[in-house]
Amino acid sequence: MRKHFSSLECTIGTWLASGLALIALVGVLPVFLLYRQARTDRYRAIADVDDPHHFFISPGIPLLPGKRFFRRVRVPNLEKPPNIKCMEIKRQCQHVFKGDSDRSSTGWVNLANILRAYGVPVEPGGKLVVHRSESFLPVHRTWILLLGIIDRYANRVDYGLFRNEGKEQEMDDFGRNPLCGLSGFMAYNPPTWHEDAQGHNGSICFRMHSAPHMNYMKGFAGIDSIPFQKMLLLYLGYIPRGEKDAYFIGLEEQPSHVQGYGRNDDRTTFAWQIALNRRNLVAYNHEMIVRDLGIAPPKVYRLSRVTHEWGEWSFDDREYYALERNEYVNRTDIYCILRSILDLGGSSQSFLYNRHARIERALVDRIFVPQDLANFSIMLTNLLRLSTQVIDLLNFENKPALSRAIIAVTELCQIPPVPWSRELLRRYFDLDILLRQYCEANRYAMQTISILYMLDKDFRSLYTSSQEQNRHKGALVLNPATKTVEIAPPQSEISHMNQELTSRFHFDFAIVFPDWLTQVSPELKESPSQATGLEVHYPDAVMACLHGHIVMAMWNMALPPDDLAAFYMKLDRVVHVSARTQPLHRRGASIPQSPRTEMLDLEERARRYYTRDDNVFQETEARRAALYPSGDLDHETSFHHETRSIEPAAPRVSGDLVDGEG
Repeated sequence: MRKHFSSLECTIGTWLASGLALIALVGVLPVFLLYRQARTDRYRAIADVDDPHHFFISPGIPLLPGKRFFRRVRVPNLEKPPNIKCMEIKRQCQHVFKGDSDRSSTGWVNLANILRAYGVPVEPGGKLVVHRSESFLPVHRTWILLLGIIDRYANRVDYGLFRNEGKEQEMDDFGRNPLCGLSGFMAYNPPTWHEDAQGHNGSICFRMHSAPHMNYMKGFAGIDSIPFQKMLLLYLGYIPRGEKDAYFIGLEEQPSHVQGYGRNDDRTTFAWQIALNRRNLVAYNHEMIVRDLGIAPPKVYRLSRVTHEWGEWSFDDREYYALERNEYVNRTDIYCILRSILDLGGSSQSFLYNRHARIERALVDRIFVPQDLANFSIMLTNLLRLSTQVIDLLNFENKPALSRAIIAVTELCQIPPVPWSRELLRRYFDLDILLRQYCEANRYAMQTISILYMLDKDFRSLYTSSQEQNRHKGALVLNPATKTVEIAPPQSEISHMNQELTSRFHFDFAIVFPDWLTQVSPELKESPSQATGLEVHYPDAVMACLHGHIVMAMWNMALPPDDLAAFYMKLDRVVHVSARTQPLHRRGASIPQSPRTEMLDLEERARRYYTRDDNVFQETEARRAALYPSGDLDHETSFHHETRSIEPAAPRVSGDLVDGEG
């Protein structure tokens, strides 16, 4: 009996010990598993994410001291290109960045919040990538291009800040030539040797400007009057022509042997004329970008060269515009281009325009970039003074605002003018809006005068001459029957050596404004050849000339897209946006680069080669010789392989942009 009780006690003791052990295990095991999870790379990466409003990362449950678990990740799916067909950038930043602490210390969180603030539609269901306890947001590279174009990313000495806004010390981490825009800074972190061997791509470091800056952006930048589709075409080097077409106005260089032949033969005359491009499409690499963004490629009208053997003076100056000796462009073609520019509108923050896309000369440089900046500023000053004299004669309900805008621009006119000024550009834009409102009632007639002012020096001198007796003070008569713009009699106020040439200017209304002739007057609709034309009074003509000059001045401040284009070429199709807000290569010792990163130098070499920058090309050649002293890399084969799909960007503009107002 005692033996039976002893066996029962042992059994009970064993079960009791097992139960206690199980209870202890149940209490210890979850803690062990939680501690084990807290030591994983993914947990550390998620825990380091700074999401002030927990929009992307839920707060989780605090189960251990200082540690939260069961955090839900909800990030946007940006691995597919954006669809921008119906996109409108609103910049409602005050709904996202409500306080100074709303700027995250996590780069990709700020990028995603900016897209939310701008009203850009994004799809949910994205996934974070974790590498070495750091989180990355996979992003299709066209999203980076989208933000770069919207916020005018370039090598800007104003850092994309607004006037009187202080610089942050951390901005120096991005080097002497940073890529920065209205919303922040970007830098490319190339993969190291070890990361490249494991198949990891390079990443993007993004640092957003302060929350007060983002909230102030709507008041300063406003809503872009230029749709993104058209800003994209400008970035690629095209000028939008209506809603579906575009102009490419680059003047292709002649081969060297043709140039030599042309200089020695005065009988050879070159003329440029607008023609549809072969297959009517954009360049192949541009087409890939356009299609990725969900836009149908536009039909492209290009300037093609026509050679004539008629001698130097075979073209009438009234119908052709002389670019150089023996080189002309049809004036009507340029008038059509200028009309598209006037229809495009402006922006208080300028825009990216590649005026040197794949060529060394651009027609827009011949028209908008003045040879003498001081004289250009003097003409504007004279025109502004003239505008204040005639403004009381205008029939415009918003006349006080127009007067204030003219005075505001006059206050900042400088001799010589500054290449870049945030405040002056904003005042240009304010005046441009009011002038467009005034010109809208007689739109085509006013555009005719603006176009003549923008291109024709003789016409321009009638309104900007510093000598009072040389200015024209009469009305203008637009005559579609004779294809002329004439000075209304009497013409006694005009003092000019060539009275006939100055008082009559060729303008083919039927080609430039095909939809206008039937709206001008019943005379034109019934019998265009017998119509007497349309009269534009002197005050209206002055306002139209002022509008043309303001448009020219705003286009002179267009930002070069070279830096954004070079940055975009480095990116893989899907790039990872890092959680870091400082460039990796600035955080300590130098990091060895991968062979693929070294191959990116060939892309830069190709870009410099095609822009004929001999000094940079020689420096790149010397660096290549140092990298491959034994000829390990075949020069010709690798060069052409890497540059086959590369479009060389434009040479850097001489002199950085300078803000005259600090």
